[in-house]
Amino acid sequence: MTTGQQRVLGNQVEGYLLWQATITVAEQRAREFVQPMEWLTTAQRTKIEQQYVSDSLHHAQKDLERISARCLSLRGEYERRYRSPAPALRRHRRRKRVVAAGSVPWRYAYAPHSELDPS
Repeated sequence: MTTGQQRVLGNQVEGYLLWQATITVAEQRAREFVQPMEWLTTAQRTKIEQQYVSDSLHHAQKDLERISARCLSLRGEYERRYRSPAPALRRHRRRKRVVAAGSVPWRYAYAPHSELDPS
């Protein structure tokens, strides 16, 4: 198994475990939601719990889809911005050299060191 395949498998296992934990939390919250409703029959209680879990999981799935889409969007932005900074860096360095060359008098820029010594 390659490193890439291991990473994919690890992500799948992590996603599965996350979803199972989400289901467990939704079921627990559903039980806590109906607990104070003592007047409900067992069938009514079960139906409300099932609907609560279903609704919670639907919202959790939508949240995960939004997060996933945003992550992909950010990844694309970062890749476009930082994929190849070398051309921008070269342009910046070239500008610095041009500005630096323009700020030094020509007679000093190309004069031999012995001509610059005032002594």
